[in-house]
Amino acid sequence: MTAPTSEERREAAERLREYGRDTLKDGSLLRTLKDVTGPGSWRDVLLALADLIDQEGDTDDADQ
Repeated sequence: MTAPTSEERREAAERLREYGRDTLKDGSLLRTLKDVTGPGSWRDVLLALADLIDQEGDTDDADQ
C-alpha cells in the first residue's frame, strides 16, 4: 500500500465530512467507509484510514 497523496487525503476528508453531515446513505458504517477508502476487507479499510491520518509516510513532494 502506498501513502495517499495530499489530493487523495483532501478528497477522502471531504467525503467523510459529507457523510458526517448527512447520513450513511442507508448503508453500514463499514460500507460507507469503503466508499471513502476503496474496496477491501475491514482491515484494508482501517489501514487506508490510518494512511489518511498519518502524514509522516507522505511522499507527495507538494507538501514539502
